[in-house]
Amino acid sequence: MKDKDLASKYVSNFRRHFSHYLLPGVSLKSSVILVKDGGGIVKLSFSRKGSADDVLPTAKTMSEALTSFGIKSFGDAQGIVFSGTNMVLEGDSMFLIKGEDSSAWTDAGAKDDVKRILDAARKQKP
Repeated sequence: MKDKDLASKYVSNFRRHFSHYLLPGVSLKSSVILVKDGGGIVKLSFSRKGSADDVLPTAKTMSEALTSFGIKSFGDAQGIVFSGTNMVLEGDSMFLIKGEDSSAWTDAGAKDDVKRILDAARKQKP
């Protein structure tokens, strides 16, 4: 995926849909790495210092993007291909690993991602 504007719009839409569920004074910081042939990764973390968005240089492969963010959940990620939206929690960050399909990067895609996150959180037992 090469469209940085589409990624920025996705993050903006995600933040708009998710902000209703944040405590006052808490916002989201985001970093995005797009992958030349294969979607991209959106890193989201909570912040009390305001929101900030950063679109990092495009990675050649998904494996390179995973390594750039330090995501270890997949071990050696050579050859991994993602479709749709895959969610990973590591450390204090939430990673949305998104495939190439442009519908995953739309406002509706952002709204669906927020819903999936909230549904998963609500199902957790204390």
